[in-house]
Amino acid sequence: MNRWVKPIALLMGIVVIAIGVLNYMGTFKPGAEFVVTSVSGDVTFRNEGGEVQDIVAGATRVGESETITTGNDGTIVMKLGEGIELAVDSSASIRVGSLTDSGVEIELDSGRVKAEVRSGGPTLAVGKGDRKFKASESVFEVSADDEHTAVRVRTGTVTATGVDTVTEIGAGQSVAVMPNGQASISDIPKDLLLEVDWPEENRTRFTKALLKGKTDPGSLVHVLGVREAVEVRAGKDGRFEVQVELNEGLQTVRVAAKSLFGEEIAAQWDVELDTTGPSIRGEVLATP
Repeated sequence: MNRWVKPIALLMGIVVIAIGVLNYMGTFKPGAEFVVTSVSGDVTFRNEGGEVQDIVAGATRVGESETITTGNDGTIVMKLGEGIELAVDSSASIRVGSLTDSGVEIELDSGRVKAEVRSGGPTLAVGKGDRKFKASESVFEVSADDEHTAVRVRTGTVTATGVDTVTEIGAGQSVAVMPNGQASISDIPKDLLLEVDWPEENRTRFTKALLKGKTDPGSLVHVLGVREAVEVRAGKDGRFEVQVELNEGLQTVRVAAKSLFGEEIAAQWDVELDTTGPSIRGEVLATP
């Protein structure tokens, strides 16, 4: 009997070590849940039944079908073992989908998240509806609103599904997906682009002006300082076109662009609208 004690003890020790290693790597997670590592500002956590739960960094766990919503100043960071770290930006809403030892799915209803996926752990897929971005070793960001979805890959490679003409996104690349499913892929810009083709004249008699320009694909463009503020989305190629009505007199027209990832930039044009024309003064002399 005693001769089996040491082998059994050794085997149990190996099993315990193996389970510990696999849990550390994030590849074996029975009943796995994200652990909240930091939280600040306005953040709401709802369990599977929709009930609001308290959030405590280091203690709160987030599992399948549970949701996180952040306010204007809210942020939260969660980790799944040592394999996945997920940072949720302000004004965002996410739901944890399937959460298994081989893969994790996050549904991004709105806002932005940044994910770091380390090798040896489960894969992570972040998406909205049919559009999903999946990685096994990568640092990437995903943004979504009611109609647009976008991803930026910092390191590694991300595979895309449900995106027209794009199946793989490499390090340093950015993809913006339009409402019709068409996608634009480009290098991640160092700074947000904004080029406006301002009218040549700074003084005009025309009450309307056509403004054209280019920014990052999918960016929201606001035009202010005109009779009625206007907003328009940049297209797949980043181009936008909008007609505005000017106010009488001297005014500053401001065009501001906000990318799908929250960067902002603005440009302005000083213009004077004069519809009255020059006045004529003098007297009419009668001829003899």
